[in-house]
This record gives sequence, structure tokens and C-alpha cells, in this order.
Amino acid sequence: MRPALLTVVPAAVAASVAAAAAAPVPNPARSVLLTDAVETHGARCLDGSPQRIWIQESQSPNPANRSKWAFHFMGGGACIGMEACTQRAYDPSQCYRGSSSVACFNNNSDREPGKPFKEEMDFLDVPCINGARWGGGLLVQSPVSNPLTHDWNKVEMQYCDGNSYAGNLEPTSRVSFGGQSNLPLYFRGKRNVDAVVDYLKEHHALESATHFVLSGDSAGGIAAYWHADYFKRVLPTTKVLSVPDSGFFISYDDCTECNGTASDSGQLQAGWYATINASAGLDQSCIAAATAAGTPWNATCLLPEDVAPHVSTPLFMMNSRFDLANTVYPDTDANNNAHGAFQLDVMHKTVFADKKNGGFVTSCHEHCGQWATGQIEQALPGAWMGCARKKRFDYP
Repeated sequence: MRPALLTVVPAAVAASVAAAAAAPVPNPARSVLLTDAVETHGARCLDGSPQRIWIQESQSPNPANRSKWAFHFMGGGACIGMEACTQRAYDPSQCYRGSSSVACFNNNSDREPGKPFKEEMDFLDVPCINGARWGGGLLVQSPVSNPLTHDWNKVEMQYCDGNSYAGNLEPTSRVSFGGQSNLPLYFRGKRNVDAVVDYLKEHHALESATHFVLSGDSAGGIAAYWHADYFKRVLPTTKVLSVPDSGFFISYDDCTECNGTASDSGQLQAGWYATINASAGLDQSCIAAATAAGTPWNATCLLPEDVAPHVSTPLFMMNSRFDLANTVYPDTDANNNAHGAFQLDVMHKTVFADKKNGGFVTSCHEHCGQWATGQIEQALPGAWMGCARKKRFDYP
């Protein structure tokens, strides 16, 4: 079986997807703050507040779908270094990505106008999900635009650790901000994931899940590569698929046709991920291979191009080869095309080299695709990502 990059369906079907996206189905989710996990797991956001999730329990008329789950890692960049992470934890304009506090939620610039925090909100109104825009379409309740998971249980994990859910640093760091000193700073992303899984097992029978689709966008997308096999390990009898959205960050160092590509950012990040003890939050097969080869894990197990060959869980990547997150200078047609061609080649040599994997790759200049809002269907009539993803998961 060769992985299909694109599924084409009749234009009339694509038009119906766009129409459905224009009239979203109500999609309520309930907030859960994992306060007990602060003590039981050491799970904390950057500022020390508890991890928050949003959950929607399946009300499907099909009993089989009530034991199926869609789980989404919220994205939002990364903080590299103490100063950046301190700002993310304590700056009121940034702290939604470093704290679970209601004040940070309400201060977030991505919040829908007139939609302050409530214990129950529509997924469309939760900042940095906003329905399909940041949720990969898997949190949408429309069976037309989201034929795979529309009536499954759904969970969104707020991104508040700053480093793609990977940190596992025991000591508490101490920082200063806004005239205050000795403020705590925690790097506990991996523990937050452990706490969420254990909560869902204890209170929502996650261990009985028959199907589990993991997704994430941007920083959450790279986490969907890092944590794919983790979820298969903690759900050994469950059919698991990982769907990273715009998380295929790569190195262009070997791109001979590319101009102006920075080469030192990867080294900076490698050092930082060692500082926050992130190895437990990465793909463990990659870590084992690096250890056996005598190479530093933080040099070979961060970028998806290095991680994907070690991931045993099927992957269905959603990405543009002209991702807006990969800023190209000089911004010329030739240079953009060179970067795009190189990225597509790397995808083929890594993710698509394994026949268990598939994907939906566009040439749109965008980051975190509007996979269920009609954007793709309007630009490429007949290209229905929801159908392609469902067909991939329906394979044996």
C-alpha cells in the first residue's frame, strides 16, 4: 500500500463541506482543572498553576463511537531560555500559554470578543482552538466536515508548559518579573501529559478506548510526533493514529538550492531541551537509538524528520510545503520554491518512506491549516482532507 497524499472527491461534495463550515454545529466543551495532579504527578504549568483540559463526552447514537477519542495538543510556539519562558508565564499578554489562570485566558489576544472564560464553552470560543482553525478539524462536531471524529469523545490540552509537552525538570527555577523576585518557574510538560492520561483513565474509562486519534497544531504538531508512541504504549489495546498539523519543522542545512537559511537555531534549541530534561517527553525509540549510537539525544531526536523513522504508530501529517512558520529570506519565487521542494523531499524520505503513514500536503502559504472551514475545498475544488484522513484511519 502506497501512502496517498491527496484524496480527490467530486466538487459537489467539496462544496457541501464549505457550506457546512459556514454554519458550525454547536460544540460545547467542559473545563477541567487538574488540581490534584499538582501533588500526585508534580504536574504544573510554567507559573505553577494546574494543567487545564477541555473535554466533550460523546453523545453519539452509535454506542461504538462512545469509546472512541480525539485528543488535541494546543499549539503556540515555544519559549527557548529562561527569559522567554518567564515572560510566557508572567506577562499578562502572553501567559495564556504559560498559565491556566482565568485572568490569562481573558487577557489572551486570540480570545473571541465578548467570550470570557466559562466552565463550559463552545470549542469555537476557546482561544487557540477556535473550532477547526487550530483544532485540525478533529474537534468539529459536523459529520460533513469531520466524518471521522465528529461524534467521538474529544479532549483539548491547554499548552502551558512552553516546550511542546516535553519538559521533566524536578527542581523549581526562580526568576524575576515585573518588579517581583523569587517567582517559581516549572518545566513539567511530560508530567502534565501523564496527569491528563491518568485522569481520563480514572474518570472517563480511557483505558477502554477502541480508537484514539492524537492531533496537535504547530508546537502541538511537533508534540504529536514526539508523543505518538507514548499514547500507543499507555493504550496498548487501542487503535491509535497521530495527526500532526503543521508540526513538520525541519533543518534546511542540506538544501543546496536554498539561500539565507539560519543554521544555529537548532543548536540553541538542542541545548535548551537538555536543560529542561526533555528526554522523557520525546520518542523513546529515537532516544534508545541515539544512546546505542553514542550520539546526543538532543541532537537527533527533536526534529520530526529525525523522529518519524522511529515512530511505530501510524502518522497522517497535515502540512504545507510552504509553511508560514518557515520564514524564507530572500523572499523570492526561486528561493521559496527551493525551500518547498526540499521540504517535500524530506517528507518523502522520512514520513512517507514508511507505507503505514499518509498525509495531506498543500502548497498554500499558511500555517495550521483550516482543514474543516472550507479553505482548502474552496482553493482546490474536490480536495477533501476530512475524507482522506478518514480513509487512512479506516485502513486495517
